[in-house]
Amino acid sequence: MSDRYTLSSPTLYELLNASLANNPDAVAQRYKDGSAFVDLSYRQVYENISIVAAGLRGLGMENGDPVGLIADAGHRWLWVSMGIAAQGGVDVPRGTDATRDDLLYIFQHASCKIALLEHAKVYEVIQADLARLPEIKAIVFFDDPGTIEAPSGVQILSLDALMKRGRDALGKDSDLFERMGRAVQPADLATIIYTS
Repeated sequence: MSDRYTLSSPTLYELLNASLANNPDAVAQRYKDGSAFVDLSYRQVYENISIVAAGLRGLGMENGDPVGLIADAGHRWLWVSMGIAAQGGVDVPRGTDATRDDLLYIFQHASCKIALLEHAKVYEVIQADLARLPEIKAIVFFDDPGTIEAPSGVQILSLDALMKRGRDALGKDSDLFERMGRAVQPADLATIIYTS
C-alpha cells in the first residue's frame, strides 16, 4: 500500500493538495527573473496560490464569482488562475492582446466583479469605458501601476498588495484556504474561456 496522497474529489484544490503532499520540495515552477532563473517548489507554489486566494476572498470574491484575468502566460498567471479556481471562483482568462471590444464584451457578459490585469496598457484599453462596467469593484495589477484614476467605488491595487492582504488574512485564520477549498464541489464551474 502506498503512502502517497490520493484525491478524494477531483477538484483543483484537491489536486494542489496531492501535488504538495507527494512532491513538497520538488521544483514545480521555473521562471526567468531578469537574467536569472528562479525555481519554486510545490510547497512555495501552493503557498503563493493560497495567499492569492485569501487576498481575493478579502476583496469580496465568493464561490461562483467570475474573475477577469487579462494576462499572458507566466509565473504569476498560474498563481492567480489557480488561486481563483481552487477556492471556488470562476477564472475568466484572456491575453493582453485582447481588443477593447473583446474586453468590454467579456467583462459585461461574465459580470466580473474583480479584474486582474498584467499591466497598465491593458487598463488604458478599457479606462474610458469603466462606467459601462459597473460590476467591477476591484482592479489588481500584476505590477505596481503607479497613479491610476479609477471611478469611485473601484479599488486599485497591485498583486503584491493583494498578496500582503492574503498573508495577513491567513496569519489571522490559518485554515481559511482549506475551508474555501473544501467548499468547492467537482461540478462547480472553474473557468469561462472566450475565444477570439
